[in-house]
Amino acid sequence: MPVNIVLNTSDPLFVKLNAPGAWAYVNGGSRGIVIYRLSLDDFRAYDRHCPYQPNNTCGKVSVNASQIMAVDSCCGSEFVLTDGTVAKQPASRPLTQYSTSFDGNRLLITN
Repeated sequence: MPVNIVLNTSDPLFVKLNAPGAWAYVNGGSRGIVIYRLSLDDFRAYDRHCPYQPNNTCGKVSVNASQIMAVDSCCGSEFVLTDGTVAKQPASRPLTQYSTSFDGNRLLITN
């Protein structure tokens, strides 16, 4: 599924993305996208579709209370938002990551 999303970080909907360590959900990808701001100029964007048993309609990650992990409540897999890697199995593959580009105001997310 093609992904080509442009977000303005000054938009009130995305104001929380203005600080490193912040995150937000957006529509797109397979089951939505979680955006994580790693630093002032670096964002990560991951598909929320859990890679463990991809045909399971229950598999969708959400950011947990730690604000740095994404968890699939269906299978229990956990992923680190700084790089998408698996922190807790049963998943063995990382989250699908999209390309990001940031010009200081607009964030472009593509595949």
